[in-house]
Amino acid sequence: MWPLHRQRTVSPTTISDEEARHEFPSNRRTASVRVHGRITGVRDLLSDFLTQLQVLQLFARKSASAEELERGVPRHLAELSRRLLIISYYSPPYRSVYGTQGLAKYIKYLDRWGWRITLITSEPRNADQRDDEGERLADSVKVIRLPQEPLRSWRLKSRVVPDDFIRWVQPAVRAANAVLRRDPHDCILTTVPPYSNALAATICSGMSGVPLVSGFRDPWSRIDHGWVIKSPPLRAATAALERRVLRASTRVTMSVRMGRVADFFVPLDEGTRRRVVSVTNGFDPDDFVAWDAMRTAKPSRFVVSYIGSIYDAPTLRALMEPLEEWRRRYPAEFAHVTFEYAGASSGLFDAHHLRASYLRDHGFLPHPRAIELKARSAVQMFCLPTSMSAQVLSGKIYEMIRAGIPIIAIVRPDSDVVALINETGTGVAVEYGKPHLALEALRRFYHQWCEGKVATRPDWSIINRYSRELLARQLEQVIIDAALRRPPPLARAPDEQLPEAT
Repeated sequence: MWPLHRQRTVSPTTISDEEARHEFPSNRRTASVRVHGRITGVRDLLSDFLTQLQVLQLFARKSASAEELERGVPRHLAELSRRLLIISYYSPPYRSVYGTQGLAKYIKYLDRWGWRITLITSEPRNADQRDDEGERLADSVKVIRLPQEPLRSWRLKSRVVPDDFIRWVQPAVRAANAVLRRDPHDCILTTVPPYSNALAATICSGMSGVPLVSGFRDPWSRIDHGWVIKSPPLRAATAALERRVLRASTRVTMSVRMGRVADFFVPLDEGTRRRVVSVTNGFDPDDFVAWDAMRTAKPSRFVVSYIGSIYDAPTLRALMEPLEEWRRRYPAEFAHVTFEYAGASSGLFDAHHLRASYLRDHGFLPHPRAIELKARSAVQMFCLPTSMSAQVLSGKIYEMIRAGIPIIAIVRPDSDVVALINETGTGVAVEYGKPHLALEALRRFYHQWCEGKVATRPDWSIINRYSRELLARQLEQVIIDAALRRPPPLARAPDEQLPEAT
């Protein structure tokens, strides 16, 4: 039925040709539009498929060349130019939800120590992707920003390898090769995801002969959140690409502890495994310079904070259930409680009708303001879905242990988060799906807060091992070893772990 304001009574014999064209569009014209749309859709599909084919063919050839670099003649330290090329689709001013914070911190310290860095990255398309108050790159870093290159066909979304960013590979390779032709570089560094970064960097390494360091913030073929690969053929193709990248990389870093290497990557031969180094996430001491001043005044309310992404609806319920139970059972205590959230997951509260009166939702906050929110907290909440691997240690947990404010982590019992909190003495870990345990911890910290007692005793000798500055030194050594083509450490006994970054 037509809308009321469009309705009118007319006789077919009195309608002019012009009125007829307006009121009753031609079926032929409509069919023409549909045919044109289908032709455009097919053209976009073929364009994306051709791009994928070209990239994969080039990768197959050049990754083989990159593998030969390990057999090159070792160089001397005096030969280093201290030039570093970084290839990363995301970098500041993209928001930290895109995984930019760790890269920005490493660039800051490497630049401070005299490395001449060229960064090939993309340009944010809209304000929702930007954080102009967050991490910034030094003026001395040469930044080459390329336009985003999304897939043209929606039909291929999540059906291409390595990921939906494959159209960015060719422009990134062209830009990188132009840089490498102008100036000699010691090393190429890339960080994934997106995994197209790894293909672009591997191709550049094979074409230029410059050693490659591949940094993995997340697993690739074994990822269990975000871009989960469900199709068996796609999973097999992804695993094959991962093996080629790992073999072509002179060094490989991963963000989890070394004991988890077998869970993080595809099965590795001993030679490839020896190239892997653990460089975990951490906290930047510069972010906490004014921390003591921010913590001088005791808040008038007991602030429970959660800063960062909430991964799904069950995670949201795991956070809110103990608070709701506290409100129902102990209303007098709860009258002094506020739950403050900052992150990009605000829509979940509305979607699942969990926007309570005690909730203060700040939405996404620039990093300095998120630190301020953390400083006025009495308890920090942390939660990971049980679907995530036990090895996952997200970047935000390291800032939480540095804050020294009690942490309540809701995680699976075998999570590495449990070991981190226990060894640093920064809080308690409770089992996911047992809200009564989280409630007990919340009330215990609340009563200690009321009495002015110290709730935790952080071990700063261990916490300080996760300083971004120390971790950047570790990464710098990895880059130097790769640039000088030093052989990786000798094979160890199967039960002996390789050293972690400290």
